[in-house]
Parts: sequence; structure tokens; C-alpha cells
Amino acid sequence: MAGHSHWSKIKRAKGANDAKRGKIWSKIARKIIISSRSGGGDPKDNLNLRYIIDEARAVNMPKDTIEKA
Repeated sequence: MAGHSHWSKIKRAKGANDAKRGKIWSKIARKIIISSRSGGGDPKDNLNLRYIIDEARAVNMPKDTIEKA
């Protein structure tokens, strides 16, 4: 039974899941960059940036990735 290994199924599922997560994280990172350029980098002063950071935390984006963006 070629192509029916347990690892093969896990690999495909993980790859699809990682691709979805990466696409969402890229969109949020772009939003963070645009918002910080337009209104400043401090979330206390920039309400739009604060909302985007909350959105990033809702999709489990790591804190260091948020700070890099």
C-alpha cells in the first residue's frame, strides 16, 4: 500500500495547518507594520495598533513575532 503510512498523513495535515497559520500571521504582521507607521509604535497611544495586537494574540501569535513586526 504505497502512500498510506501514518507519518505521511501527519505530514500532509501539519503542512496544511502550518500554511494556514503562516498566511494569517503574515496578514496580521503587515497590519501591525502599517498601523505602527501611521500612528506610532506605542499601543497605549495607538488604539488601532492595540486592537491588531489583541487580534494577533487571539490567533496565538508569539510575543516575539509581534514585537518584531
